Parts: sequence; C-alpha cells; structure tokens
Amino acid sequence: MTTNYNELILESFDSLGFKPRGNQTDIINSVLVEFFDNNKQNVVLCSGTGVGKSIIGGVVADCVDKLIESDDNPSIIMMQNNSLAKQYSESFDKLGKYKYFQIKGASNYSCAYMDAQPGTGIYTGEDCVSKKLHPDESAKYCKGCEFKEAKSLVNSTDNLITNYSYFLTGMLSAQHLKKRKLHIFDEAHVFNDAYTSFTEITLSSELLTKYIKELNDTNDNCQAEAAALIMLKGKIENKEIGEGNYMECIKIVSGIYKSAARKIGSISEKLKSLDVVKSTRYEKQSNKFDSLSAKINTFIEKQYDHVLDDTVPNTVAIKTIFVSDSIEELLTTKNLFMSATITDTMSSEILGLDESSTAFIMTPPVFPPENKPLFFIGKHALNFNSLKDPEVTKWLRDTTKKVVEFHEGQKGLIIAPSFFLGSQVVKGLKCKVFEHQQGRNLSQLIRDFKEYKGSAVLVSPSIFEGLDFKNDESRFQIIVKSPFASLGDKRIKYIADHYSNVYQEMTLLKILQGIGRSVRTPEDFAATYCLDPSTKKLYDSPLNLWKDHYTVKT
Repeated sequence: MTTNYNELILESFDSLGFKPRGNQTDIINSVLVEFFDNNKQNVVLCSGTGVGKSIIGGVVADCVDKLIESDDNPSIIMMQNNSLAKQYSESFDKLGKYKYFQIKGASNYSCAYMDAQPGTGIYTGEDCVSKKLHPDESAKYCKGCEFKEAKSLVNSTDNLITNYSYFLTGMLSAQHLKKRKLHIFDEAHVFNDAYTSFTEITLSSELLTKYIKELNDTNDNCQAEAAALIMLKGKIENKEIGEGNYMECIKIVSGIYKSAARKIGSISEKLKSLDVVKSTRYEKQSNKFDSLSAKINTFIEKQYDHVLDDTVPNTVAIKTIFVSDSIEELLTTKNLFMSATITDTMSSEILGLDESSTAFIMTPPVFPPENKPLFFIGKHALNFNSLKDPEVTKWLRDTTKKVVEFHEGQKGLIIAPSFFLGSQVVKGLKCKVFEHQQGRNLSQLIRDFKEYKGSAVLVSPSIFEGLDFKNDESRFQIIVKSPFASLGDKRIKYIADHYSNVYQEMTLLKILQGIGRSVRTPEDFAATYCLDPSTKKLYDSPLNLWKDHYTVKT
C-alpha cells in the first residue's frame, strides 16, 4: 500500500506561495512514493515544457526536508548556467534570499577594494584581498561584499541554487560543498556535457604560449618551468605526443604546474606587505597552476574512461566519456533528475545510475499533440557526400521555398547543420531572411527577427535548444538534416562504436529539443518539416518515448 502525500504537498505549495496547476500534485506524489515508499535513491522525471519543473523541484525539496529527519540542509538545485539558475532563484524570491540562494563562481562578483585602486582595472571575487588588508581598509571596502556573503552562505542557506560547473568544482575539485538531503539535477540531459567539459585535459600550443609568458614575467623565478613548457609545446607542434606517451606527458605537466604554483606563491608572500595588488595577482596565478596540477592528478588517480583526441591542429585533448565514472561522489540520500528529454538509457549508461535504486517517471504531454504536427518529407539521404550533389542541394532549396510560401505572412525557423548549408537552402526565398553567419552575434539577430513584422525566416545551426520562439515569433520550422554529432571527434566516435544506442539517442533528443523551440504554451502551435529521411527513422525507433506528444501528418 502506497502513501498519499497530497496533504503534505498542498501544505508545501502554500508555504512556498504557489498554487498547484495541471497535474503537478500527482507528479510530486509519484516522486515521493518512489523515494519513500519504494525506497529509491534516484528518481528520473521526464516531463515536458510547460509542466512547471522549477516549482515541482521546490515543492519536492520542501517535502523531502520534512520527511527526512537530519541536520542536513534541504537541497542543492543545479542547472546549465547562471541565467537559468537566476530564473529559478527568482521564482522563490518572495521567501527571502536565504531560502533559495543562488551561488556563482568568484568571477561573477565584483571587488570594491581592487576597483577603488587607481589603474587596477576591473577585478572580481577571484582577486579578493580582504585577508591582506588593514582592518580599517577592510571595514571601508569589504562591508556588504556580495562575494564574501555568498561564500559564507554556501553550506548554511536552506536551498542552494547553482550551475553545474560550480557544483562539480565544489564536489570534485575544491570539495567545499556539503551534500544535502536532496540533490536536484535540472535540465539533466546537459549534465554529462558539463562533466566532460569540466574533466577534460587540454594541452595546446596556444595555451602553453600563454602560460610560458606568465612564467617568464616572474623575473626569472620560473625559468626552469618555462623552459619545460617550451619543450612540451614543441612536442605538441611536432606531433610527438600520442597513444604511447600521453599519460607520462601529463604527469610531467602536472609536476611543472605544481612547481610553478609553489614558486609564484612564494613571490606573492614576499609582496604581501609591500604591494597588496601585485601580491594578489601572483596569488591568483599560483592558485590557477595549483588547480591545473590537481585536475591532472585527479584524472590519473580516478582512471576515468577516456579517449585521446589530437584531431585539432597543435592540440592534444584527453576527453572523459560519461559522468558515470564520478556519479557516486555526486549523489546524496535522494536525487531528482529532471528533463524534457531524458531516457532510462541515458540514466543507466551516461549517468551510471543503479537500475535497482532508480525509478523512471514519464509524465503525459502538457501541450496538445495536434498543436505540434510533424511532416516527414525527406527524399534524398543526406550525408557528407550527397550534400555535394547539386541535385540534392536544389531539392532542399526548392522544398524549403515551398514550405515558406505555404506559410506566407508567417515567421519560421530553419535549423541547418552548418552555416554553409543554411546559406544554400535560403537562396531565392522572397521573404525576409535573417541569416546567422559565422562570427555574427546570434542574440542580436534573434532580437531583430522577433521584432520584424511580416514573412521572415531565421536560419542558423545554433537554435536546437535553449531558445524560445513563442506564438507568432515562429509558426513553422524546417529541420534540414538530422544533427548527428561529428564522428571526427574521437570521443563521439568512441560512443558511436561502443554505445550505438546512446549515439542515436543523442541525435534524437537534439531533434526533439529543436522541435520544441516554437511551441511554448498549451495554446501555442507550430508545424515542423523534416527534410532528412534519417529523422523519420529515428522518430520511429523504439528509443523515441515521445511519439504521443506529436501528430505526424503527410
């Protein structure tokens, strides 16, 4: 017999200042049943746009806090970036800033003292000198410092809201974050990308040139370390680092960084009483090299599953594969993973969640499927070779023109896999074309597109996810080609070779994210046209758990 948590849930809604809408109460009850009746450590909640996942997360956190008797704080809530974290925090700002408090990296906070010093430029919390200041100076400049306040609240505020990068740093690197009763991973489909970016070790000619200059600027204190990096730079440029020696190389690099950190730290100490600004600059450098060394040592110690990628000129990158290697260090008593596009395959293979301790909940569609019609009109197989065929390019261009003309008077999106193909398919269109060109500011282009009145298309390879085009901002979209990740990337090639379902699923989920750009409310509607036959195959595959969310038309 399962418990009905509705009374507790409604109390939480009331205490948070919200009223439940739609099936939020049922969803939250299902999550709590899995946590406490079925004793699951992890719940994966697959729920579409419009269900109100931020409110669901807040209510679940409040309920879990009441149901688990311990001195631990309620929750850590993580998401993709600071902007989304801010939106989450602002949803609960009526409760006071210590109830749902957003923490960011030190570089996001300004330093009043450093900026007050003539000629020092713009400084941030990374340059904090409060410990080195006379008490009078500290009292004058540091009172009310946002950075110091944020640091003091990291482990004391009720619910901590942050981005994935800060969470990973705090749990795996700096290890200053304490685990809480509940960890909420919002937009969980991007968590693995955040992790692999965080753990990747990159050695490039460009990066080492920068470090060599920094070491040479220490007045000969780091000559030996600079000379060692010059030799390493030469090896990279001469392609002398490969499968047989890269592990030995990064061990050597770690030692160089550690030695540089120690010597630069000594310079900082000597300058502490003479020039606090210079001392802080050197301290920042020292901390950077120390962190780089620690990152390499952690990689070696943990023996992460990885690949060596040397496909970029003058660059050697060691790329981890899945966050599953570190997941146990990131989990707590109860963990909630939320996303509109997440599957049980992703949960087990990518996240590494134990199937016996994990529940998968998929909610019904929020938006009427008839408001999201799909048209699969692919004719030619689209790949690297076929896209060179003038006949194929002409068909894509003619088909795009027919779709745009059918939607005369409306605006729409054209999602192309590359800038070049995007420019090809929009040739000859009679409507206004907002073409995203390489190096051009996409944000401004989007603003111009949204403000434009009349028939128009926005074409770009960069609008598959994270952007909203509601109502008349977009009534149709054309997905030119299935966005398969490039097999030229050795990490992607490794996944395709060893986890073929994951590779296909990655593509399918990106397609579904793209389809969702133009329908943002239950009343909204937009048609999607897919020009690549492989898109239909992916949609029809058993991997697609979202078929009832759309209406396929011919």
